[in-house]
Amino acid sequence: MVVLNLCKKINPICISKKLGLYISNLKDCPYGNWEEYVAKEYKNALEISKITSRGSNIDLSVKAYEHCQKHFPDLAKSHSGMNYALIEQVVSNLICIYLDYDYEDMPLGGWDENPFDGRFCENDYAELIVNFIHFLSNGEGSVSWIYSSNYDETTPFYKFMWITSECDEKIANLEQWGEKIDTFLSSKNDYLKLDYLIRNIFDKSDNDAYQVSKLYSICQLFLENKKESELDNKLPMFMDQRYSEIERNKMALLLRQMRNKVAHGDFVAFENKAEEYAQKFMDGHYWFDYSEYSRKNWVLLNVCCLLLDIVKAMINKMFENKEYMDSLKKSS
Repeated sequence: MVVLNLCKKINPICISKKLGLYISNLKDCPYGNWEEYVAKEYKNALEISKITSRGSNIDLSVKAYEHCQKHFPDLAKSHSGMNYALIEQVVSNLICIYLDYDYEDMPLGGWDENPFDGRFCENDYAELIVNFIHFLSNGEGSVSWIYSSNYDETTPFYKFMWITSECDEKIANLEQWGEKIDTFLSSKNDYLKLDYLIRNIFDKSDNDAYQVSKLYSICQLFLENKKESELDNKLPMFMDQRYSEIERNKMALLLRQMRNKVAHGDFVAFENKAEEYAQKFMDGHYWFDYSEYSRKNWVLLNVCCLLLDIVKAMINKMFENKEYMDSLKKSS
């Protein structure tokens, strides 16, 4: 069960019919009323944060109460501070997101193999979907999750400070993404492709050579027909258009070469290509603080950000025009 940063009384809303994705207040969740449990987690997070912030001269109870006064004045006006009764009132208005479907609604098998089911040793799938939409939206108008019952780490208090009463735009954004997802899903392969993308975008590694290789392989998934060199011509159209055509073409070539050097274990050649990238596209444009990262790791950070933006552009285009992306992949 995943709680969003939205606080408003709503009737249950279907976000994606084909995924069986819904939002509702906690009391309306079909998996049980989580209000009391989440209220205790909120209280525990506040108490833990008080302990970890000792010596900072920051009274988190005051900070939390001020947040409630700003965002939920009607709830806060009858309370003189951030007591448990106020926490309960806030939690009673929180919105959760969950998957609720029959197995015959998805062409992916039953409990033992359906990848969209929740597992004790995996992230809650609704959590993955929220992160995926947040990534594709650049955070603009999108929701965030503040609590997941399947999350191993202690919920940090600051996440509860993301709760907002400005919900209508964010709910509308969720509904728009649900419509895009439902339009895209028409076959078993579509479901599996969506699952692959959701999991790989969520499970981001560090900005290292492996991440370069992984992100480039996602680009291949979208664009490669017969040979990877096709990406030299296809990848530039998904790059930042502020770069000239010549620059984008050279970037695409270097990205492929860097990925291949990693794949073949030629790390000296990889370092040479990374340095070539730095000289062509970073020197004179960025200030390198070598107390933070080595020169190569500054390059890897830049390359991974570039590839993430490319992947984001391709996924958004896939939802916007699936046929175009299919025809682009089949072209030589």
